Amino acid sequence: MNKKKIMMTVALVVTMIVSMVGCNKATSPTSDTSVTNGLKNPNIVYLSQDTEVNTRDVTKYAAQASAIKNYEEKNNGKITFVYSPYGEKTGKLAAMLAAGNPPDVYAPIDGFPQYAMNEYAQPIDNLINLKDPIWKDVKDAYDATEWIGKHNFVVINKGASDVLWYNKTLFENNGLETPYDLYKNGNWNWDTFRDSAIKLTQDSDGDKVIDQWGFSSGPEAFIATTGNDLVKINGKSGTIENNLKNTDVVRALTFFQEAGPGKFNIIQPDLNAYMNDFQKGKLAMVMGATWGDTVWWKDLMAKGQCSFVPAPKDPNSKDYYVGGSAELWMIPKGAANPEGAAAFYTELRKATIDPEVDKIANKSLETRGWKTQEIEMNNELKKLNYTYSFFGGVGTLGSDRWGMWYDLRVAGTPVQTVLEKHNNIWNTEIDIATGKIKPVHKEVAAKTGTPVIDGIVDDAWKDAQEITTDQEKTTSDIATAKTKVMYDSDTLYVLAQVSDKKIMNDNVNAYEQDSVEIFLDENKTQGNAYDTNTVQLRIGADGKMTGGGLGWEDGKRATALTSSVKKVDGGYIIEAAYKFKGVKAKAGSSMGFNISVNDEEVTGKKKGTSIFNPDGGYSNSTPSKFGLVNFK
Repeated sequence: MNKKKIMMTVALVVTMIVSMVGCNKATSPTSDTSVTNGLKNPNIVYLSQDTEVNTRDVTKYAAQASAIKNYEEKNNGKITFVYSPYGEKTGKLAAMLAAGNPPDVYAPIDGFPQYAMNEYAQPIDNLINLKDPIWKDVKDAYDATEWIGKHNFVVINKGASDVLWYNKTLFENNGLETPYDLYKNGNWNWDTFRDSAIKLTQDSDGDKVIDQWGFSSGPEAFIATTGNDLVKINGKSGTIENNLKNTDVVRALTFFQEAGPGKFNIIQPDLNAYMNDFQKGKLAMVMGATWGDTVWWKDLMAKGQCSFVPAPKDPNSKDYYVGGSAELWMIPKGAANPEGAAAFYTELRKATIDPEVDKIANKSLETRGWKTQEIEMNNELKKLNYTYSFFGGVGTLGSDRWGMWYDLRVAGTPVQTVLEKHNNIWNTEIDIATGKIKPVHKEVAAKTGTPVIDGIVDDAWKDAQEITTDQEKTTSDIATAKTKVMYDSDTLYVLAQVSDKKIMNDNVNAYEQDSVEIFLDENKTQGNAYDTNTVQLRIGADGKMTGGGLGWEDGKRATALTSSVKKVDGGYIIEAAYKFKGVKAKAGSSMGFNISVNDEEVTGKKKGTSIFNPDGGYSNSTPSKFGLVNFK
């Protein structure tokens, strides 16, 4: 193989990924020069996405557990765990930073470049000697995550971000070469991948409805095989460029779009069914992490009926690229013991490249059903060229891509149409992330008051400020609402007088029916992810109430929402009351807030949305797109 040309553009992985797939073989550490010996304070705080019991279990987290044990024994120290589940830990970090007691040790989700730009992650150059031989094999990832001459992240490991899982039985039953055989024969590329998917997309029972699909994925893995990412990040100069219209990116997106209903129709259209369908043998191939068998297709792996290979090679590329992930950790700004954190990270890196720890990691892989083929393939992945992808760490680009993938995969919308729709959104998000422009946060004043929730506009609302949801509309002829907000110490009250020519609630999906949605961020994080105090509330024109977001707690918070709906000439009126979860409202304080109106058309599909604070359609995924409610 030619000398690697590592293409840098971004992706973050949490600890779980690399610790489960095993460790890179590298030269074992021969020195302790990475940090100053003799810590003044050997005690550190670790904000972890798993429980202390699990994290200290060497059979679950070989490198981490070993590093924790070694650190505490060598330094006579104590690691205190603060547990926060994966989906909530970003919000937990924000809360700890705001309270002035951040952890010392933390593995961020999509941390680069955003945590370097906003200085949430402090530079490590004076704390860790990156010239120590233990860091040699991850130098490329350190180079990729440099920001204006500084390193704000500790790179513990690197690996492939996605692989292609395939159902062995489906290939064998159809007399096809498996992806493993094609890879070993040097013939595994986009073309042979698509040919396999075409042959495995079938109407198995003859009812003229496809019930077995060739594959399921987004296009990220195909883009990565071209050696490109959706953004170009120059960490040395601190610049970020939109790369959506790059020739190779467009070619990969076109390959993906043509797999949809517009041409080959070999990609499963249901964005949420791939896990179950792959497990049930209704899906031949799926892109996913190497730890996919621990969560989604345990039974298949246990029976030896599935395996994985790298993403298919781009036939136009000289070298073989795959999506790469850098396992990034950080020392948050204001951490009480940065020296202790640096010493722990040194122990963690040593454990990661320790052959004995690697044996433990491989043993855990065997208990999951991995055979020699999977372990060898896992090592094979380390020989390929990595395209690091960090666009998820730039504003809300990680959320916006889902809209693009839906248009390409399900709707079959032409690539150029999709790119024209999203190109300006990406340019704006990049400008906001880099500080060239400020995000829009429209404000509404809420007066104190306790209205009766009966769908009738009483005098309590008389002097409340009125706002409208016509600040951003997906189409010109769309339902809108005049809205007012009030509060008392533990409850937010919302009045929405909706103008809607034809009220409909026929669609099976609540979010596509005539309804009002309220978004609330009690901690006013204005961040890129929901935390447990951020919620999405929905009241249908038919009176049905639903919700979403971590703050909804899978419906456990439903009793906190009450509402009343009254139909009137030209529309309907909604009054709602929502009891705050973790914060008391008081004069002079603010919360993140947005409100929108969903409009269903006569065909039973969602016609569009109108909204108070312009959000590009992403209030349901990021509080950074909310406006503000100011309590008077």
